[in-house]
Amino acid sequence: MLKTKVKASAVTSLTDARYFAARGVTWLGFDLTPGSPTHLPPVEVQAIAEWVDGVLITGEFAMPSDVELRAAKDLLPIDAIQVGMFTAEEVIRQQRDLPVLQEVIWDTDDLETMELLMQRRANWVHAFVLRLDTTRLNWTILHTQPLHMQRLQHLCNTYPIILTLPFNPEQLDEVLHTLRPYGINVFGGEEEKVGYKSFEELDELFDRLEISL
Repeated sequence: MLKTKVKASAVTSLTDARYFAARGVTWLGFDLTPGSPTHLPPVEVQAIAEWVDGVLITGEFAMPSDVELRAAKDLLPIDAIQVGMFTAEEVIRQQRDLPVLQEVIWDTDDLETMELLMQRRANWVHAFVLRLDTTRLNWTILHTQPLHMQRLQHLCNTYPIILTLPFNPEQLDEVLHTLRPYGINVFGGEEEKVGYKSFEELDELFDRLEISL
C-alpha cells in the first residue's frame, strides 16, 4: 500500500509496465498521440496490457476529438483517459463512460487563467495532472517562491491534483505533508536494452512511498 496514488505516464515497454504494476501504481499511462516521441502503437499497448493486472490502463491523448477517443476505447482495454490542456471542453463532457484525467500545464505568467480552466472543468474531470516539470520549478525552488507555493497548496486543497513536480526521493514526505495532493505522477523511460532497465532511482521513491505496517 502506498502513501498516495501514483500515475505512471508515457510507459513505452513491458519492462516499465510490469515494474510499475508490481509497485502498486493506480494508473498506467500509454501515449496514444501519433507523432509524439513516446507514442506507442495500439497493438503494442494491447499486448502490454495483457501482462499486467491491478492497474487502470490509461490512454493519453494530446488534443483528441470525440471520434478518436471512441475509436481508441473500441480498440483497446482502456480504463481511463487523459487529455491535453487544449482539448475541447465538449469532448471532455461527452466522456461519461470512463474517468477523465485532464493535463494542465503550470503557467507561471497566467495562473488565473489556468485555475479558471480547472474550475470550469472540475465537474467533468476525475483528476487534474498538473505539470510543473515543464517549467523551471522544483520542490527546492518552490520554497523560495512563497506565492507560488501558496497557490499550489490552494489548488491541491481545492481539486484532485496528480502532481508532476521534480523532487528528490528524500523530499517525498515533506511534499505530501505540505501539499496533500491526490497523487503524484512519474514517467517511464528508455530501456538500456530490450527487457532490461535500471530502476534504482524509482526504487528509492517507491520504497519511501510504501506504508510500513
